[in-house]
Amino acid sequence: MSDQVKREVNIMTAVSILVIPADSAEAVRVECIEPGLEPFQKLVGGYIEQLPGRDAPGLNGDSWLAYVNEEGKLENLPVNERATAFMHSVGGIYDWDTINGAMIIIGEGDGEESDYADIPPQLLRFAGQSMDIGIPA
Repeated sequence: MSDQVKREVNIMTAVSILVIPADSAEAVRVECIEPGLEPFQKLVGGYIEQLPGRDAPGLNGDSWLAYVNEEGKLENLPVNERATAFMHSVGGIYDWDTINGAMIIIGEGDGEESDYADIPPQLLRFAGQSMDIGIPA
């Protein structure tokens, strides 16, 4: 398979995700990636842990997932204040808990054609509001 064909296949299966770095000096960003274990691990800096989505205004919790570094606390990664605030706002983690290291948010697919989908626009807007950051709508 040529590189050009591979790129076309990747474009067809790529999805948009929200990346929330732990370093508050680094911008929260939307990226288009080929979903899978390796890209997720690269973005969170280690083994991944899936956090189930929760209901958010105008959005069912079954429509999204979050991934974090599974060993973020053990590795003493910095507290991700923005991701922690977001997960508190949707009840995704206990009030006393924190997200340590980067977090990514991705849409959940239908399970037939794909396990993943683009991050829902409503969730993107809600995330921007709950973290008090500018997210392009």
